[in-house]
Amino acid sequence: MILADPRTMSYAYLFQCSRCGHDEELILGAEFERDARGALIPFRAPAAGVIEWPVRRPVGLYHSLWCGDCRHSRIVVLLERPHPVEHPVELLLEAEARGLKGLEGGCCELCGAELKHSAESLPCPCCETGRLILVGEYEPAP
Repeated sequence: MILADPRTMSYAYLFQCSRCGHDEELILGAEFERDARGALIPFRAPAAGVIEWPVRRPVGLYHSLWCGDCRHSRIVVLLERPHPVEHPVELLLEAEARGLKGLEGGCCELCGAELKHSAESLPCPCCETGRLILVGEYEPAP
């Protein structure tokens, strides 16, 4: 994913266990907002023609990456503004200005292991005997 293209939104990868069918989704470059307690929640734009009040606006971009040691996805905040933006494209343009390319990573907040952009061929966190296989890639609906 290249965040420099303002038409590019988040991109998701779906992995499924070869044995038990358990699935895991990793997301790159998704917008987020904060709830009243400050927790990160994925931003979802209202459906066409729907007017929400108060208007919800995104405040940043995040990745959901894979910790191979914990066998769990973890959130990595790529960019967070002090105040919500009027339009998600503003976040993508700021990411470009900061030199972010969408391949940034991080370390697991629980175990410290380096997070991965893929869970391909790694052990299933559910059955522990199957392997995760990439079964789909898509742009999540806004």
